[in-house]
Amino acid sequence: MTLAIVGLVLVSSIIGVESDCSGCPQPLPIIPPGSSGACAYNPTTTMLSDTSSGGTCEMTVTCSNSNNRIAVRYGDRAACTRSNFNAFKFNCVAGKWSLNTATGFRPVTEIYCDGIEAAPPAPTTNVPPTPEPTDPPTEPPTEPPTTSSSEPSDPPVTDTEPPFPEDTTTEATTTSEATTVTTEQTTTETTTVSEETTTTSVCTNCLDSALTVQNNDPDNGSKDFDSDERSADCGTRTFTCTGNNAFIQFNTNLIIDDSEDPNVEIALLECGENGLFTYSKSGVTTTVNIIECYAF
Repeated sequence: MTLAIVGLVLVSSIIGVESDCSGCPQPLPIIPPGSSGACAYNPTTTMLSDTSSGGTCEMTVTCSNSNNRIAVRYGDRAACTRSNFNAFKFNCVAGKWSLNTATGFRPVTEIYCDGIEAAPPAPTTNVPPTPEPTDPPTEPPTEPPTTSSSEPSDPPVTDTEPPFPEDTTTEATTTSEATTVTTEQTTTETTTVSEETTTTSVCTNCLDSALTVQNNDPDNGSKDFDSDERSADCGTRTFTCTGNNAFIQFNTNLIIDDSEDPNVEIALLECGENGLFTYSKSGVTTTVNIIECYAF
């Protein structure tokens, strides 16, 4: 992963990430609330902050409503794409505001915070506390006067009966049934382990556990991949994502959206010698731990 990050930094310096944000049009092409851009999004309020550091121009756009998501319109292909993030960083590259994707920097012409405006807080009213009811005072009960008697009093009655004997027959039957259930559970667990061993023994280099495929995750809005094809030698896995403005996302922050068909995106992952899957494009190799499919 370190090599992948170093590679991305080198590519950024080669293509000319500017150190001064004044080289790009001011302000950023953010579509304000109440306006309509080229994309069918609902623009809402945004917050803009200068996060430049290390001689690199960088501006961060954040949606005021944490439930809203950043969306952009790419300038190189005029495609509209909605991300799954509440904030995004944009760099000034060759005089254009650009977004850093897995395939390099791509210029953007429109930036949105797509969603709804945050609702104003509900007014609060001061309600006096309700007094707790108090119980009327109670007088202590009066005991009847004691009278002396010359006759001896009866001794107190004590429970000297032994407890009921336990039903040993019922216990024996219950124990036998529990033993039977335990045996059945042991058999089921042994079968399950055997099946898992058979599944993972086909590809011993890049295991399924090395890559998280988030299919149809309601927490982040991703959908199922249309196909996940593995080569016979387990050297590659090819993922296909289709739908309206479909794109593939790596590691929750790198977007693959460079297909000629805006509704089809394909990612070819290769199994590395270290047992991890990687994606290569334009001389840059990225280690992929998480892969997702999005379409809107």
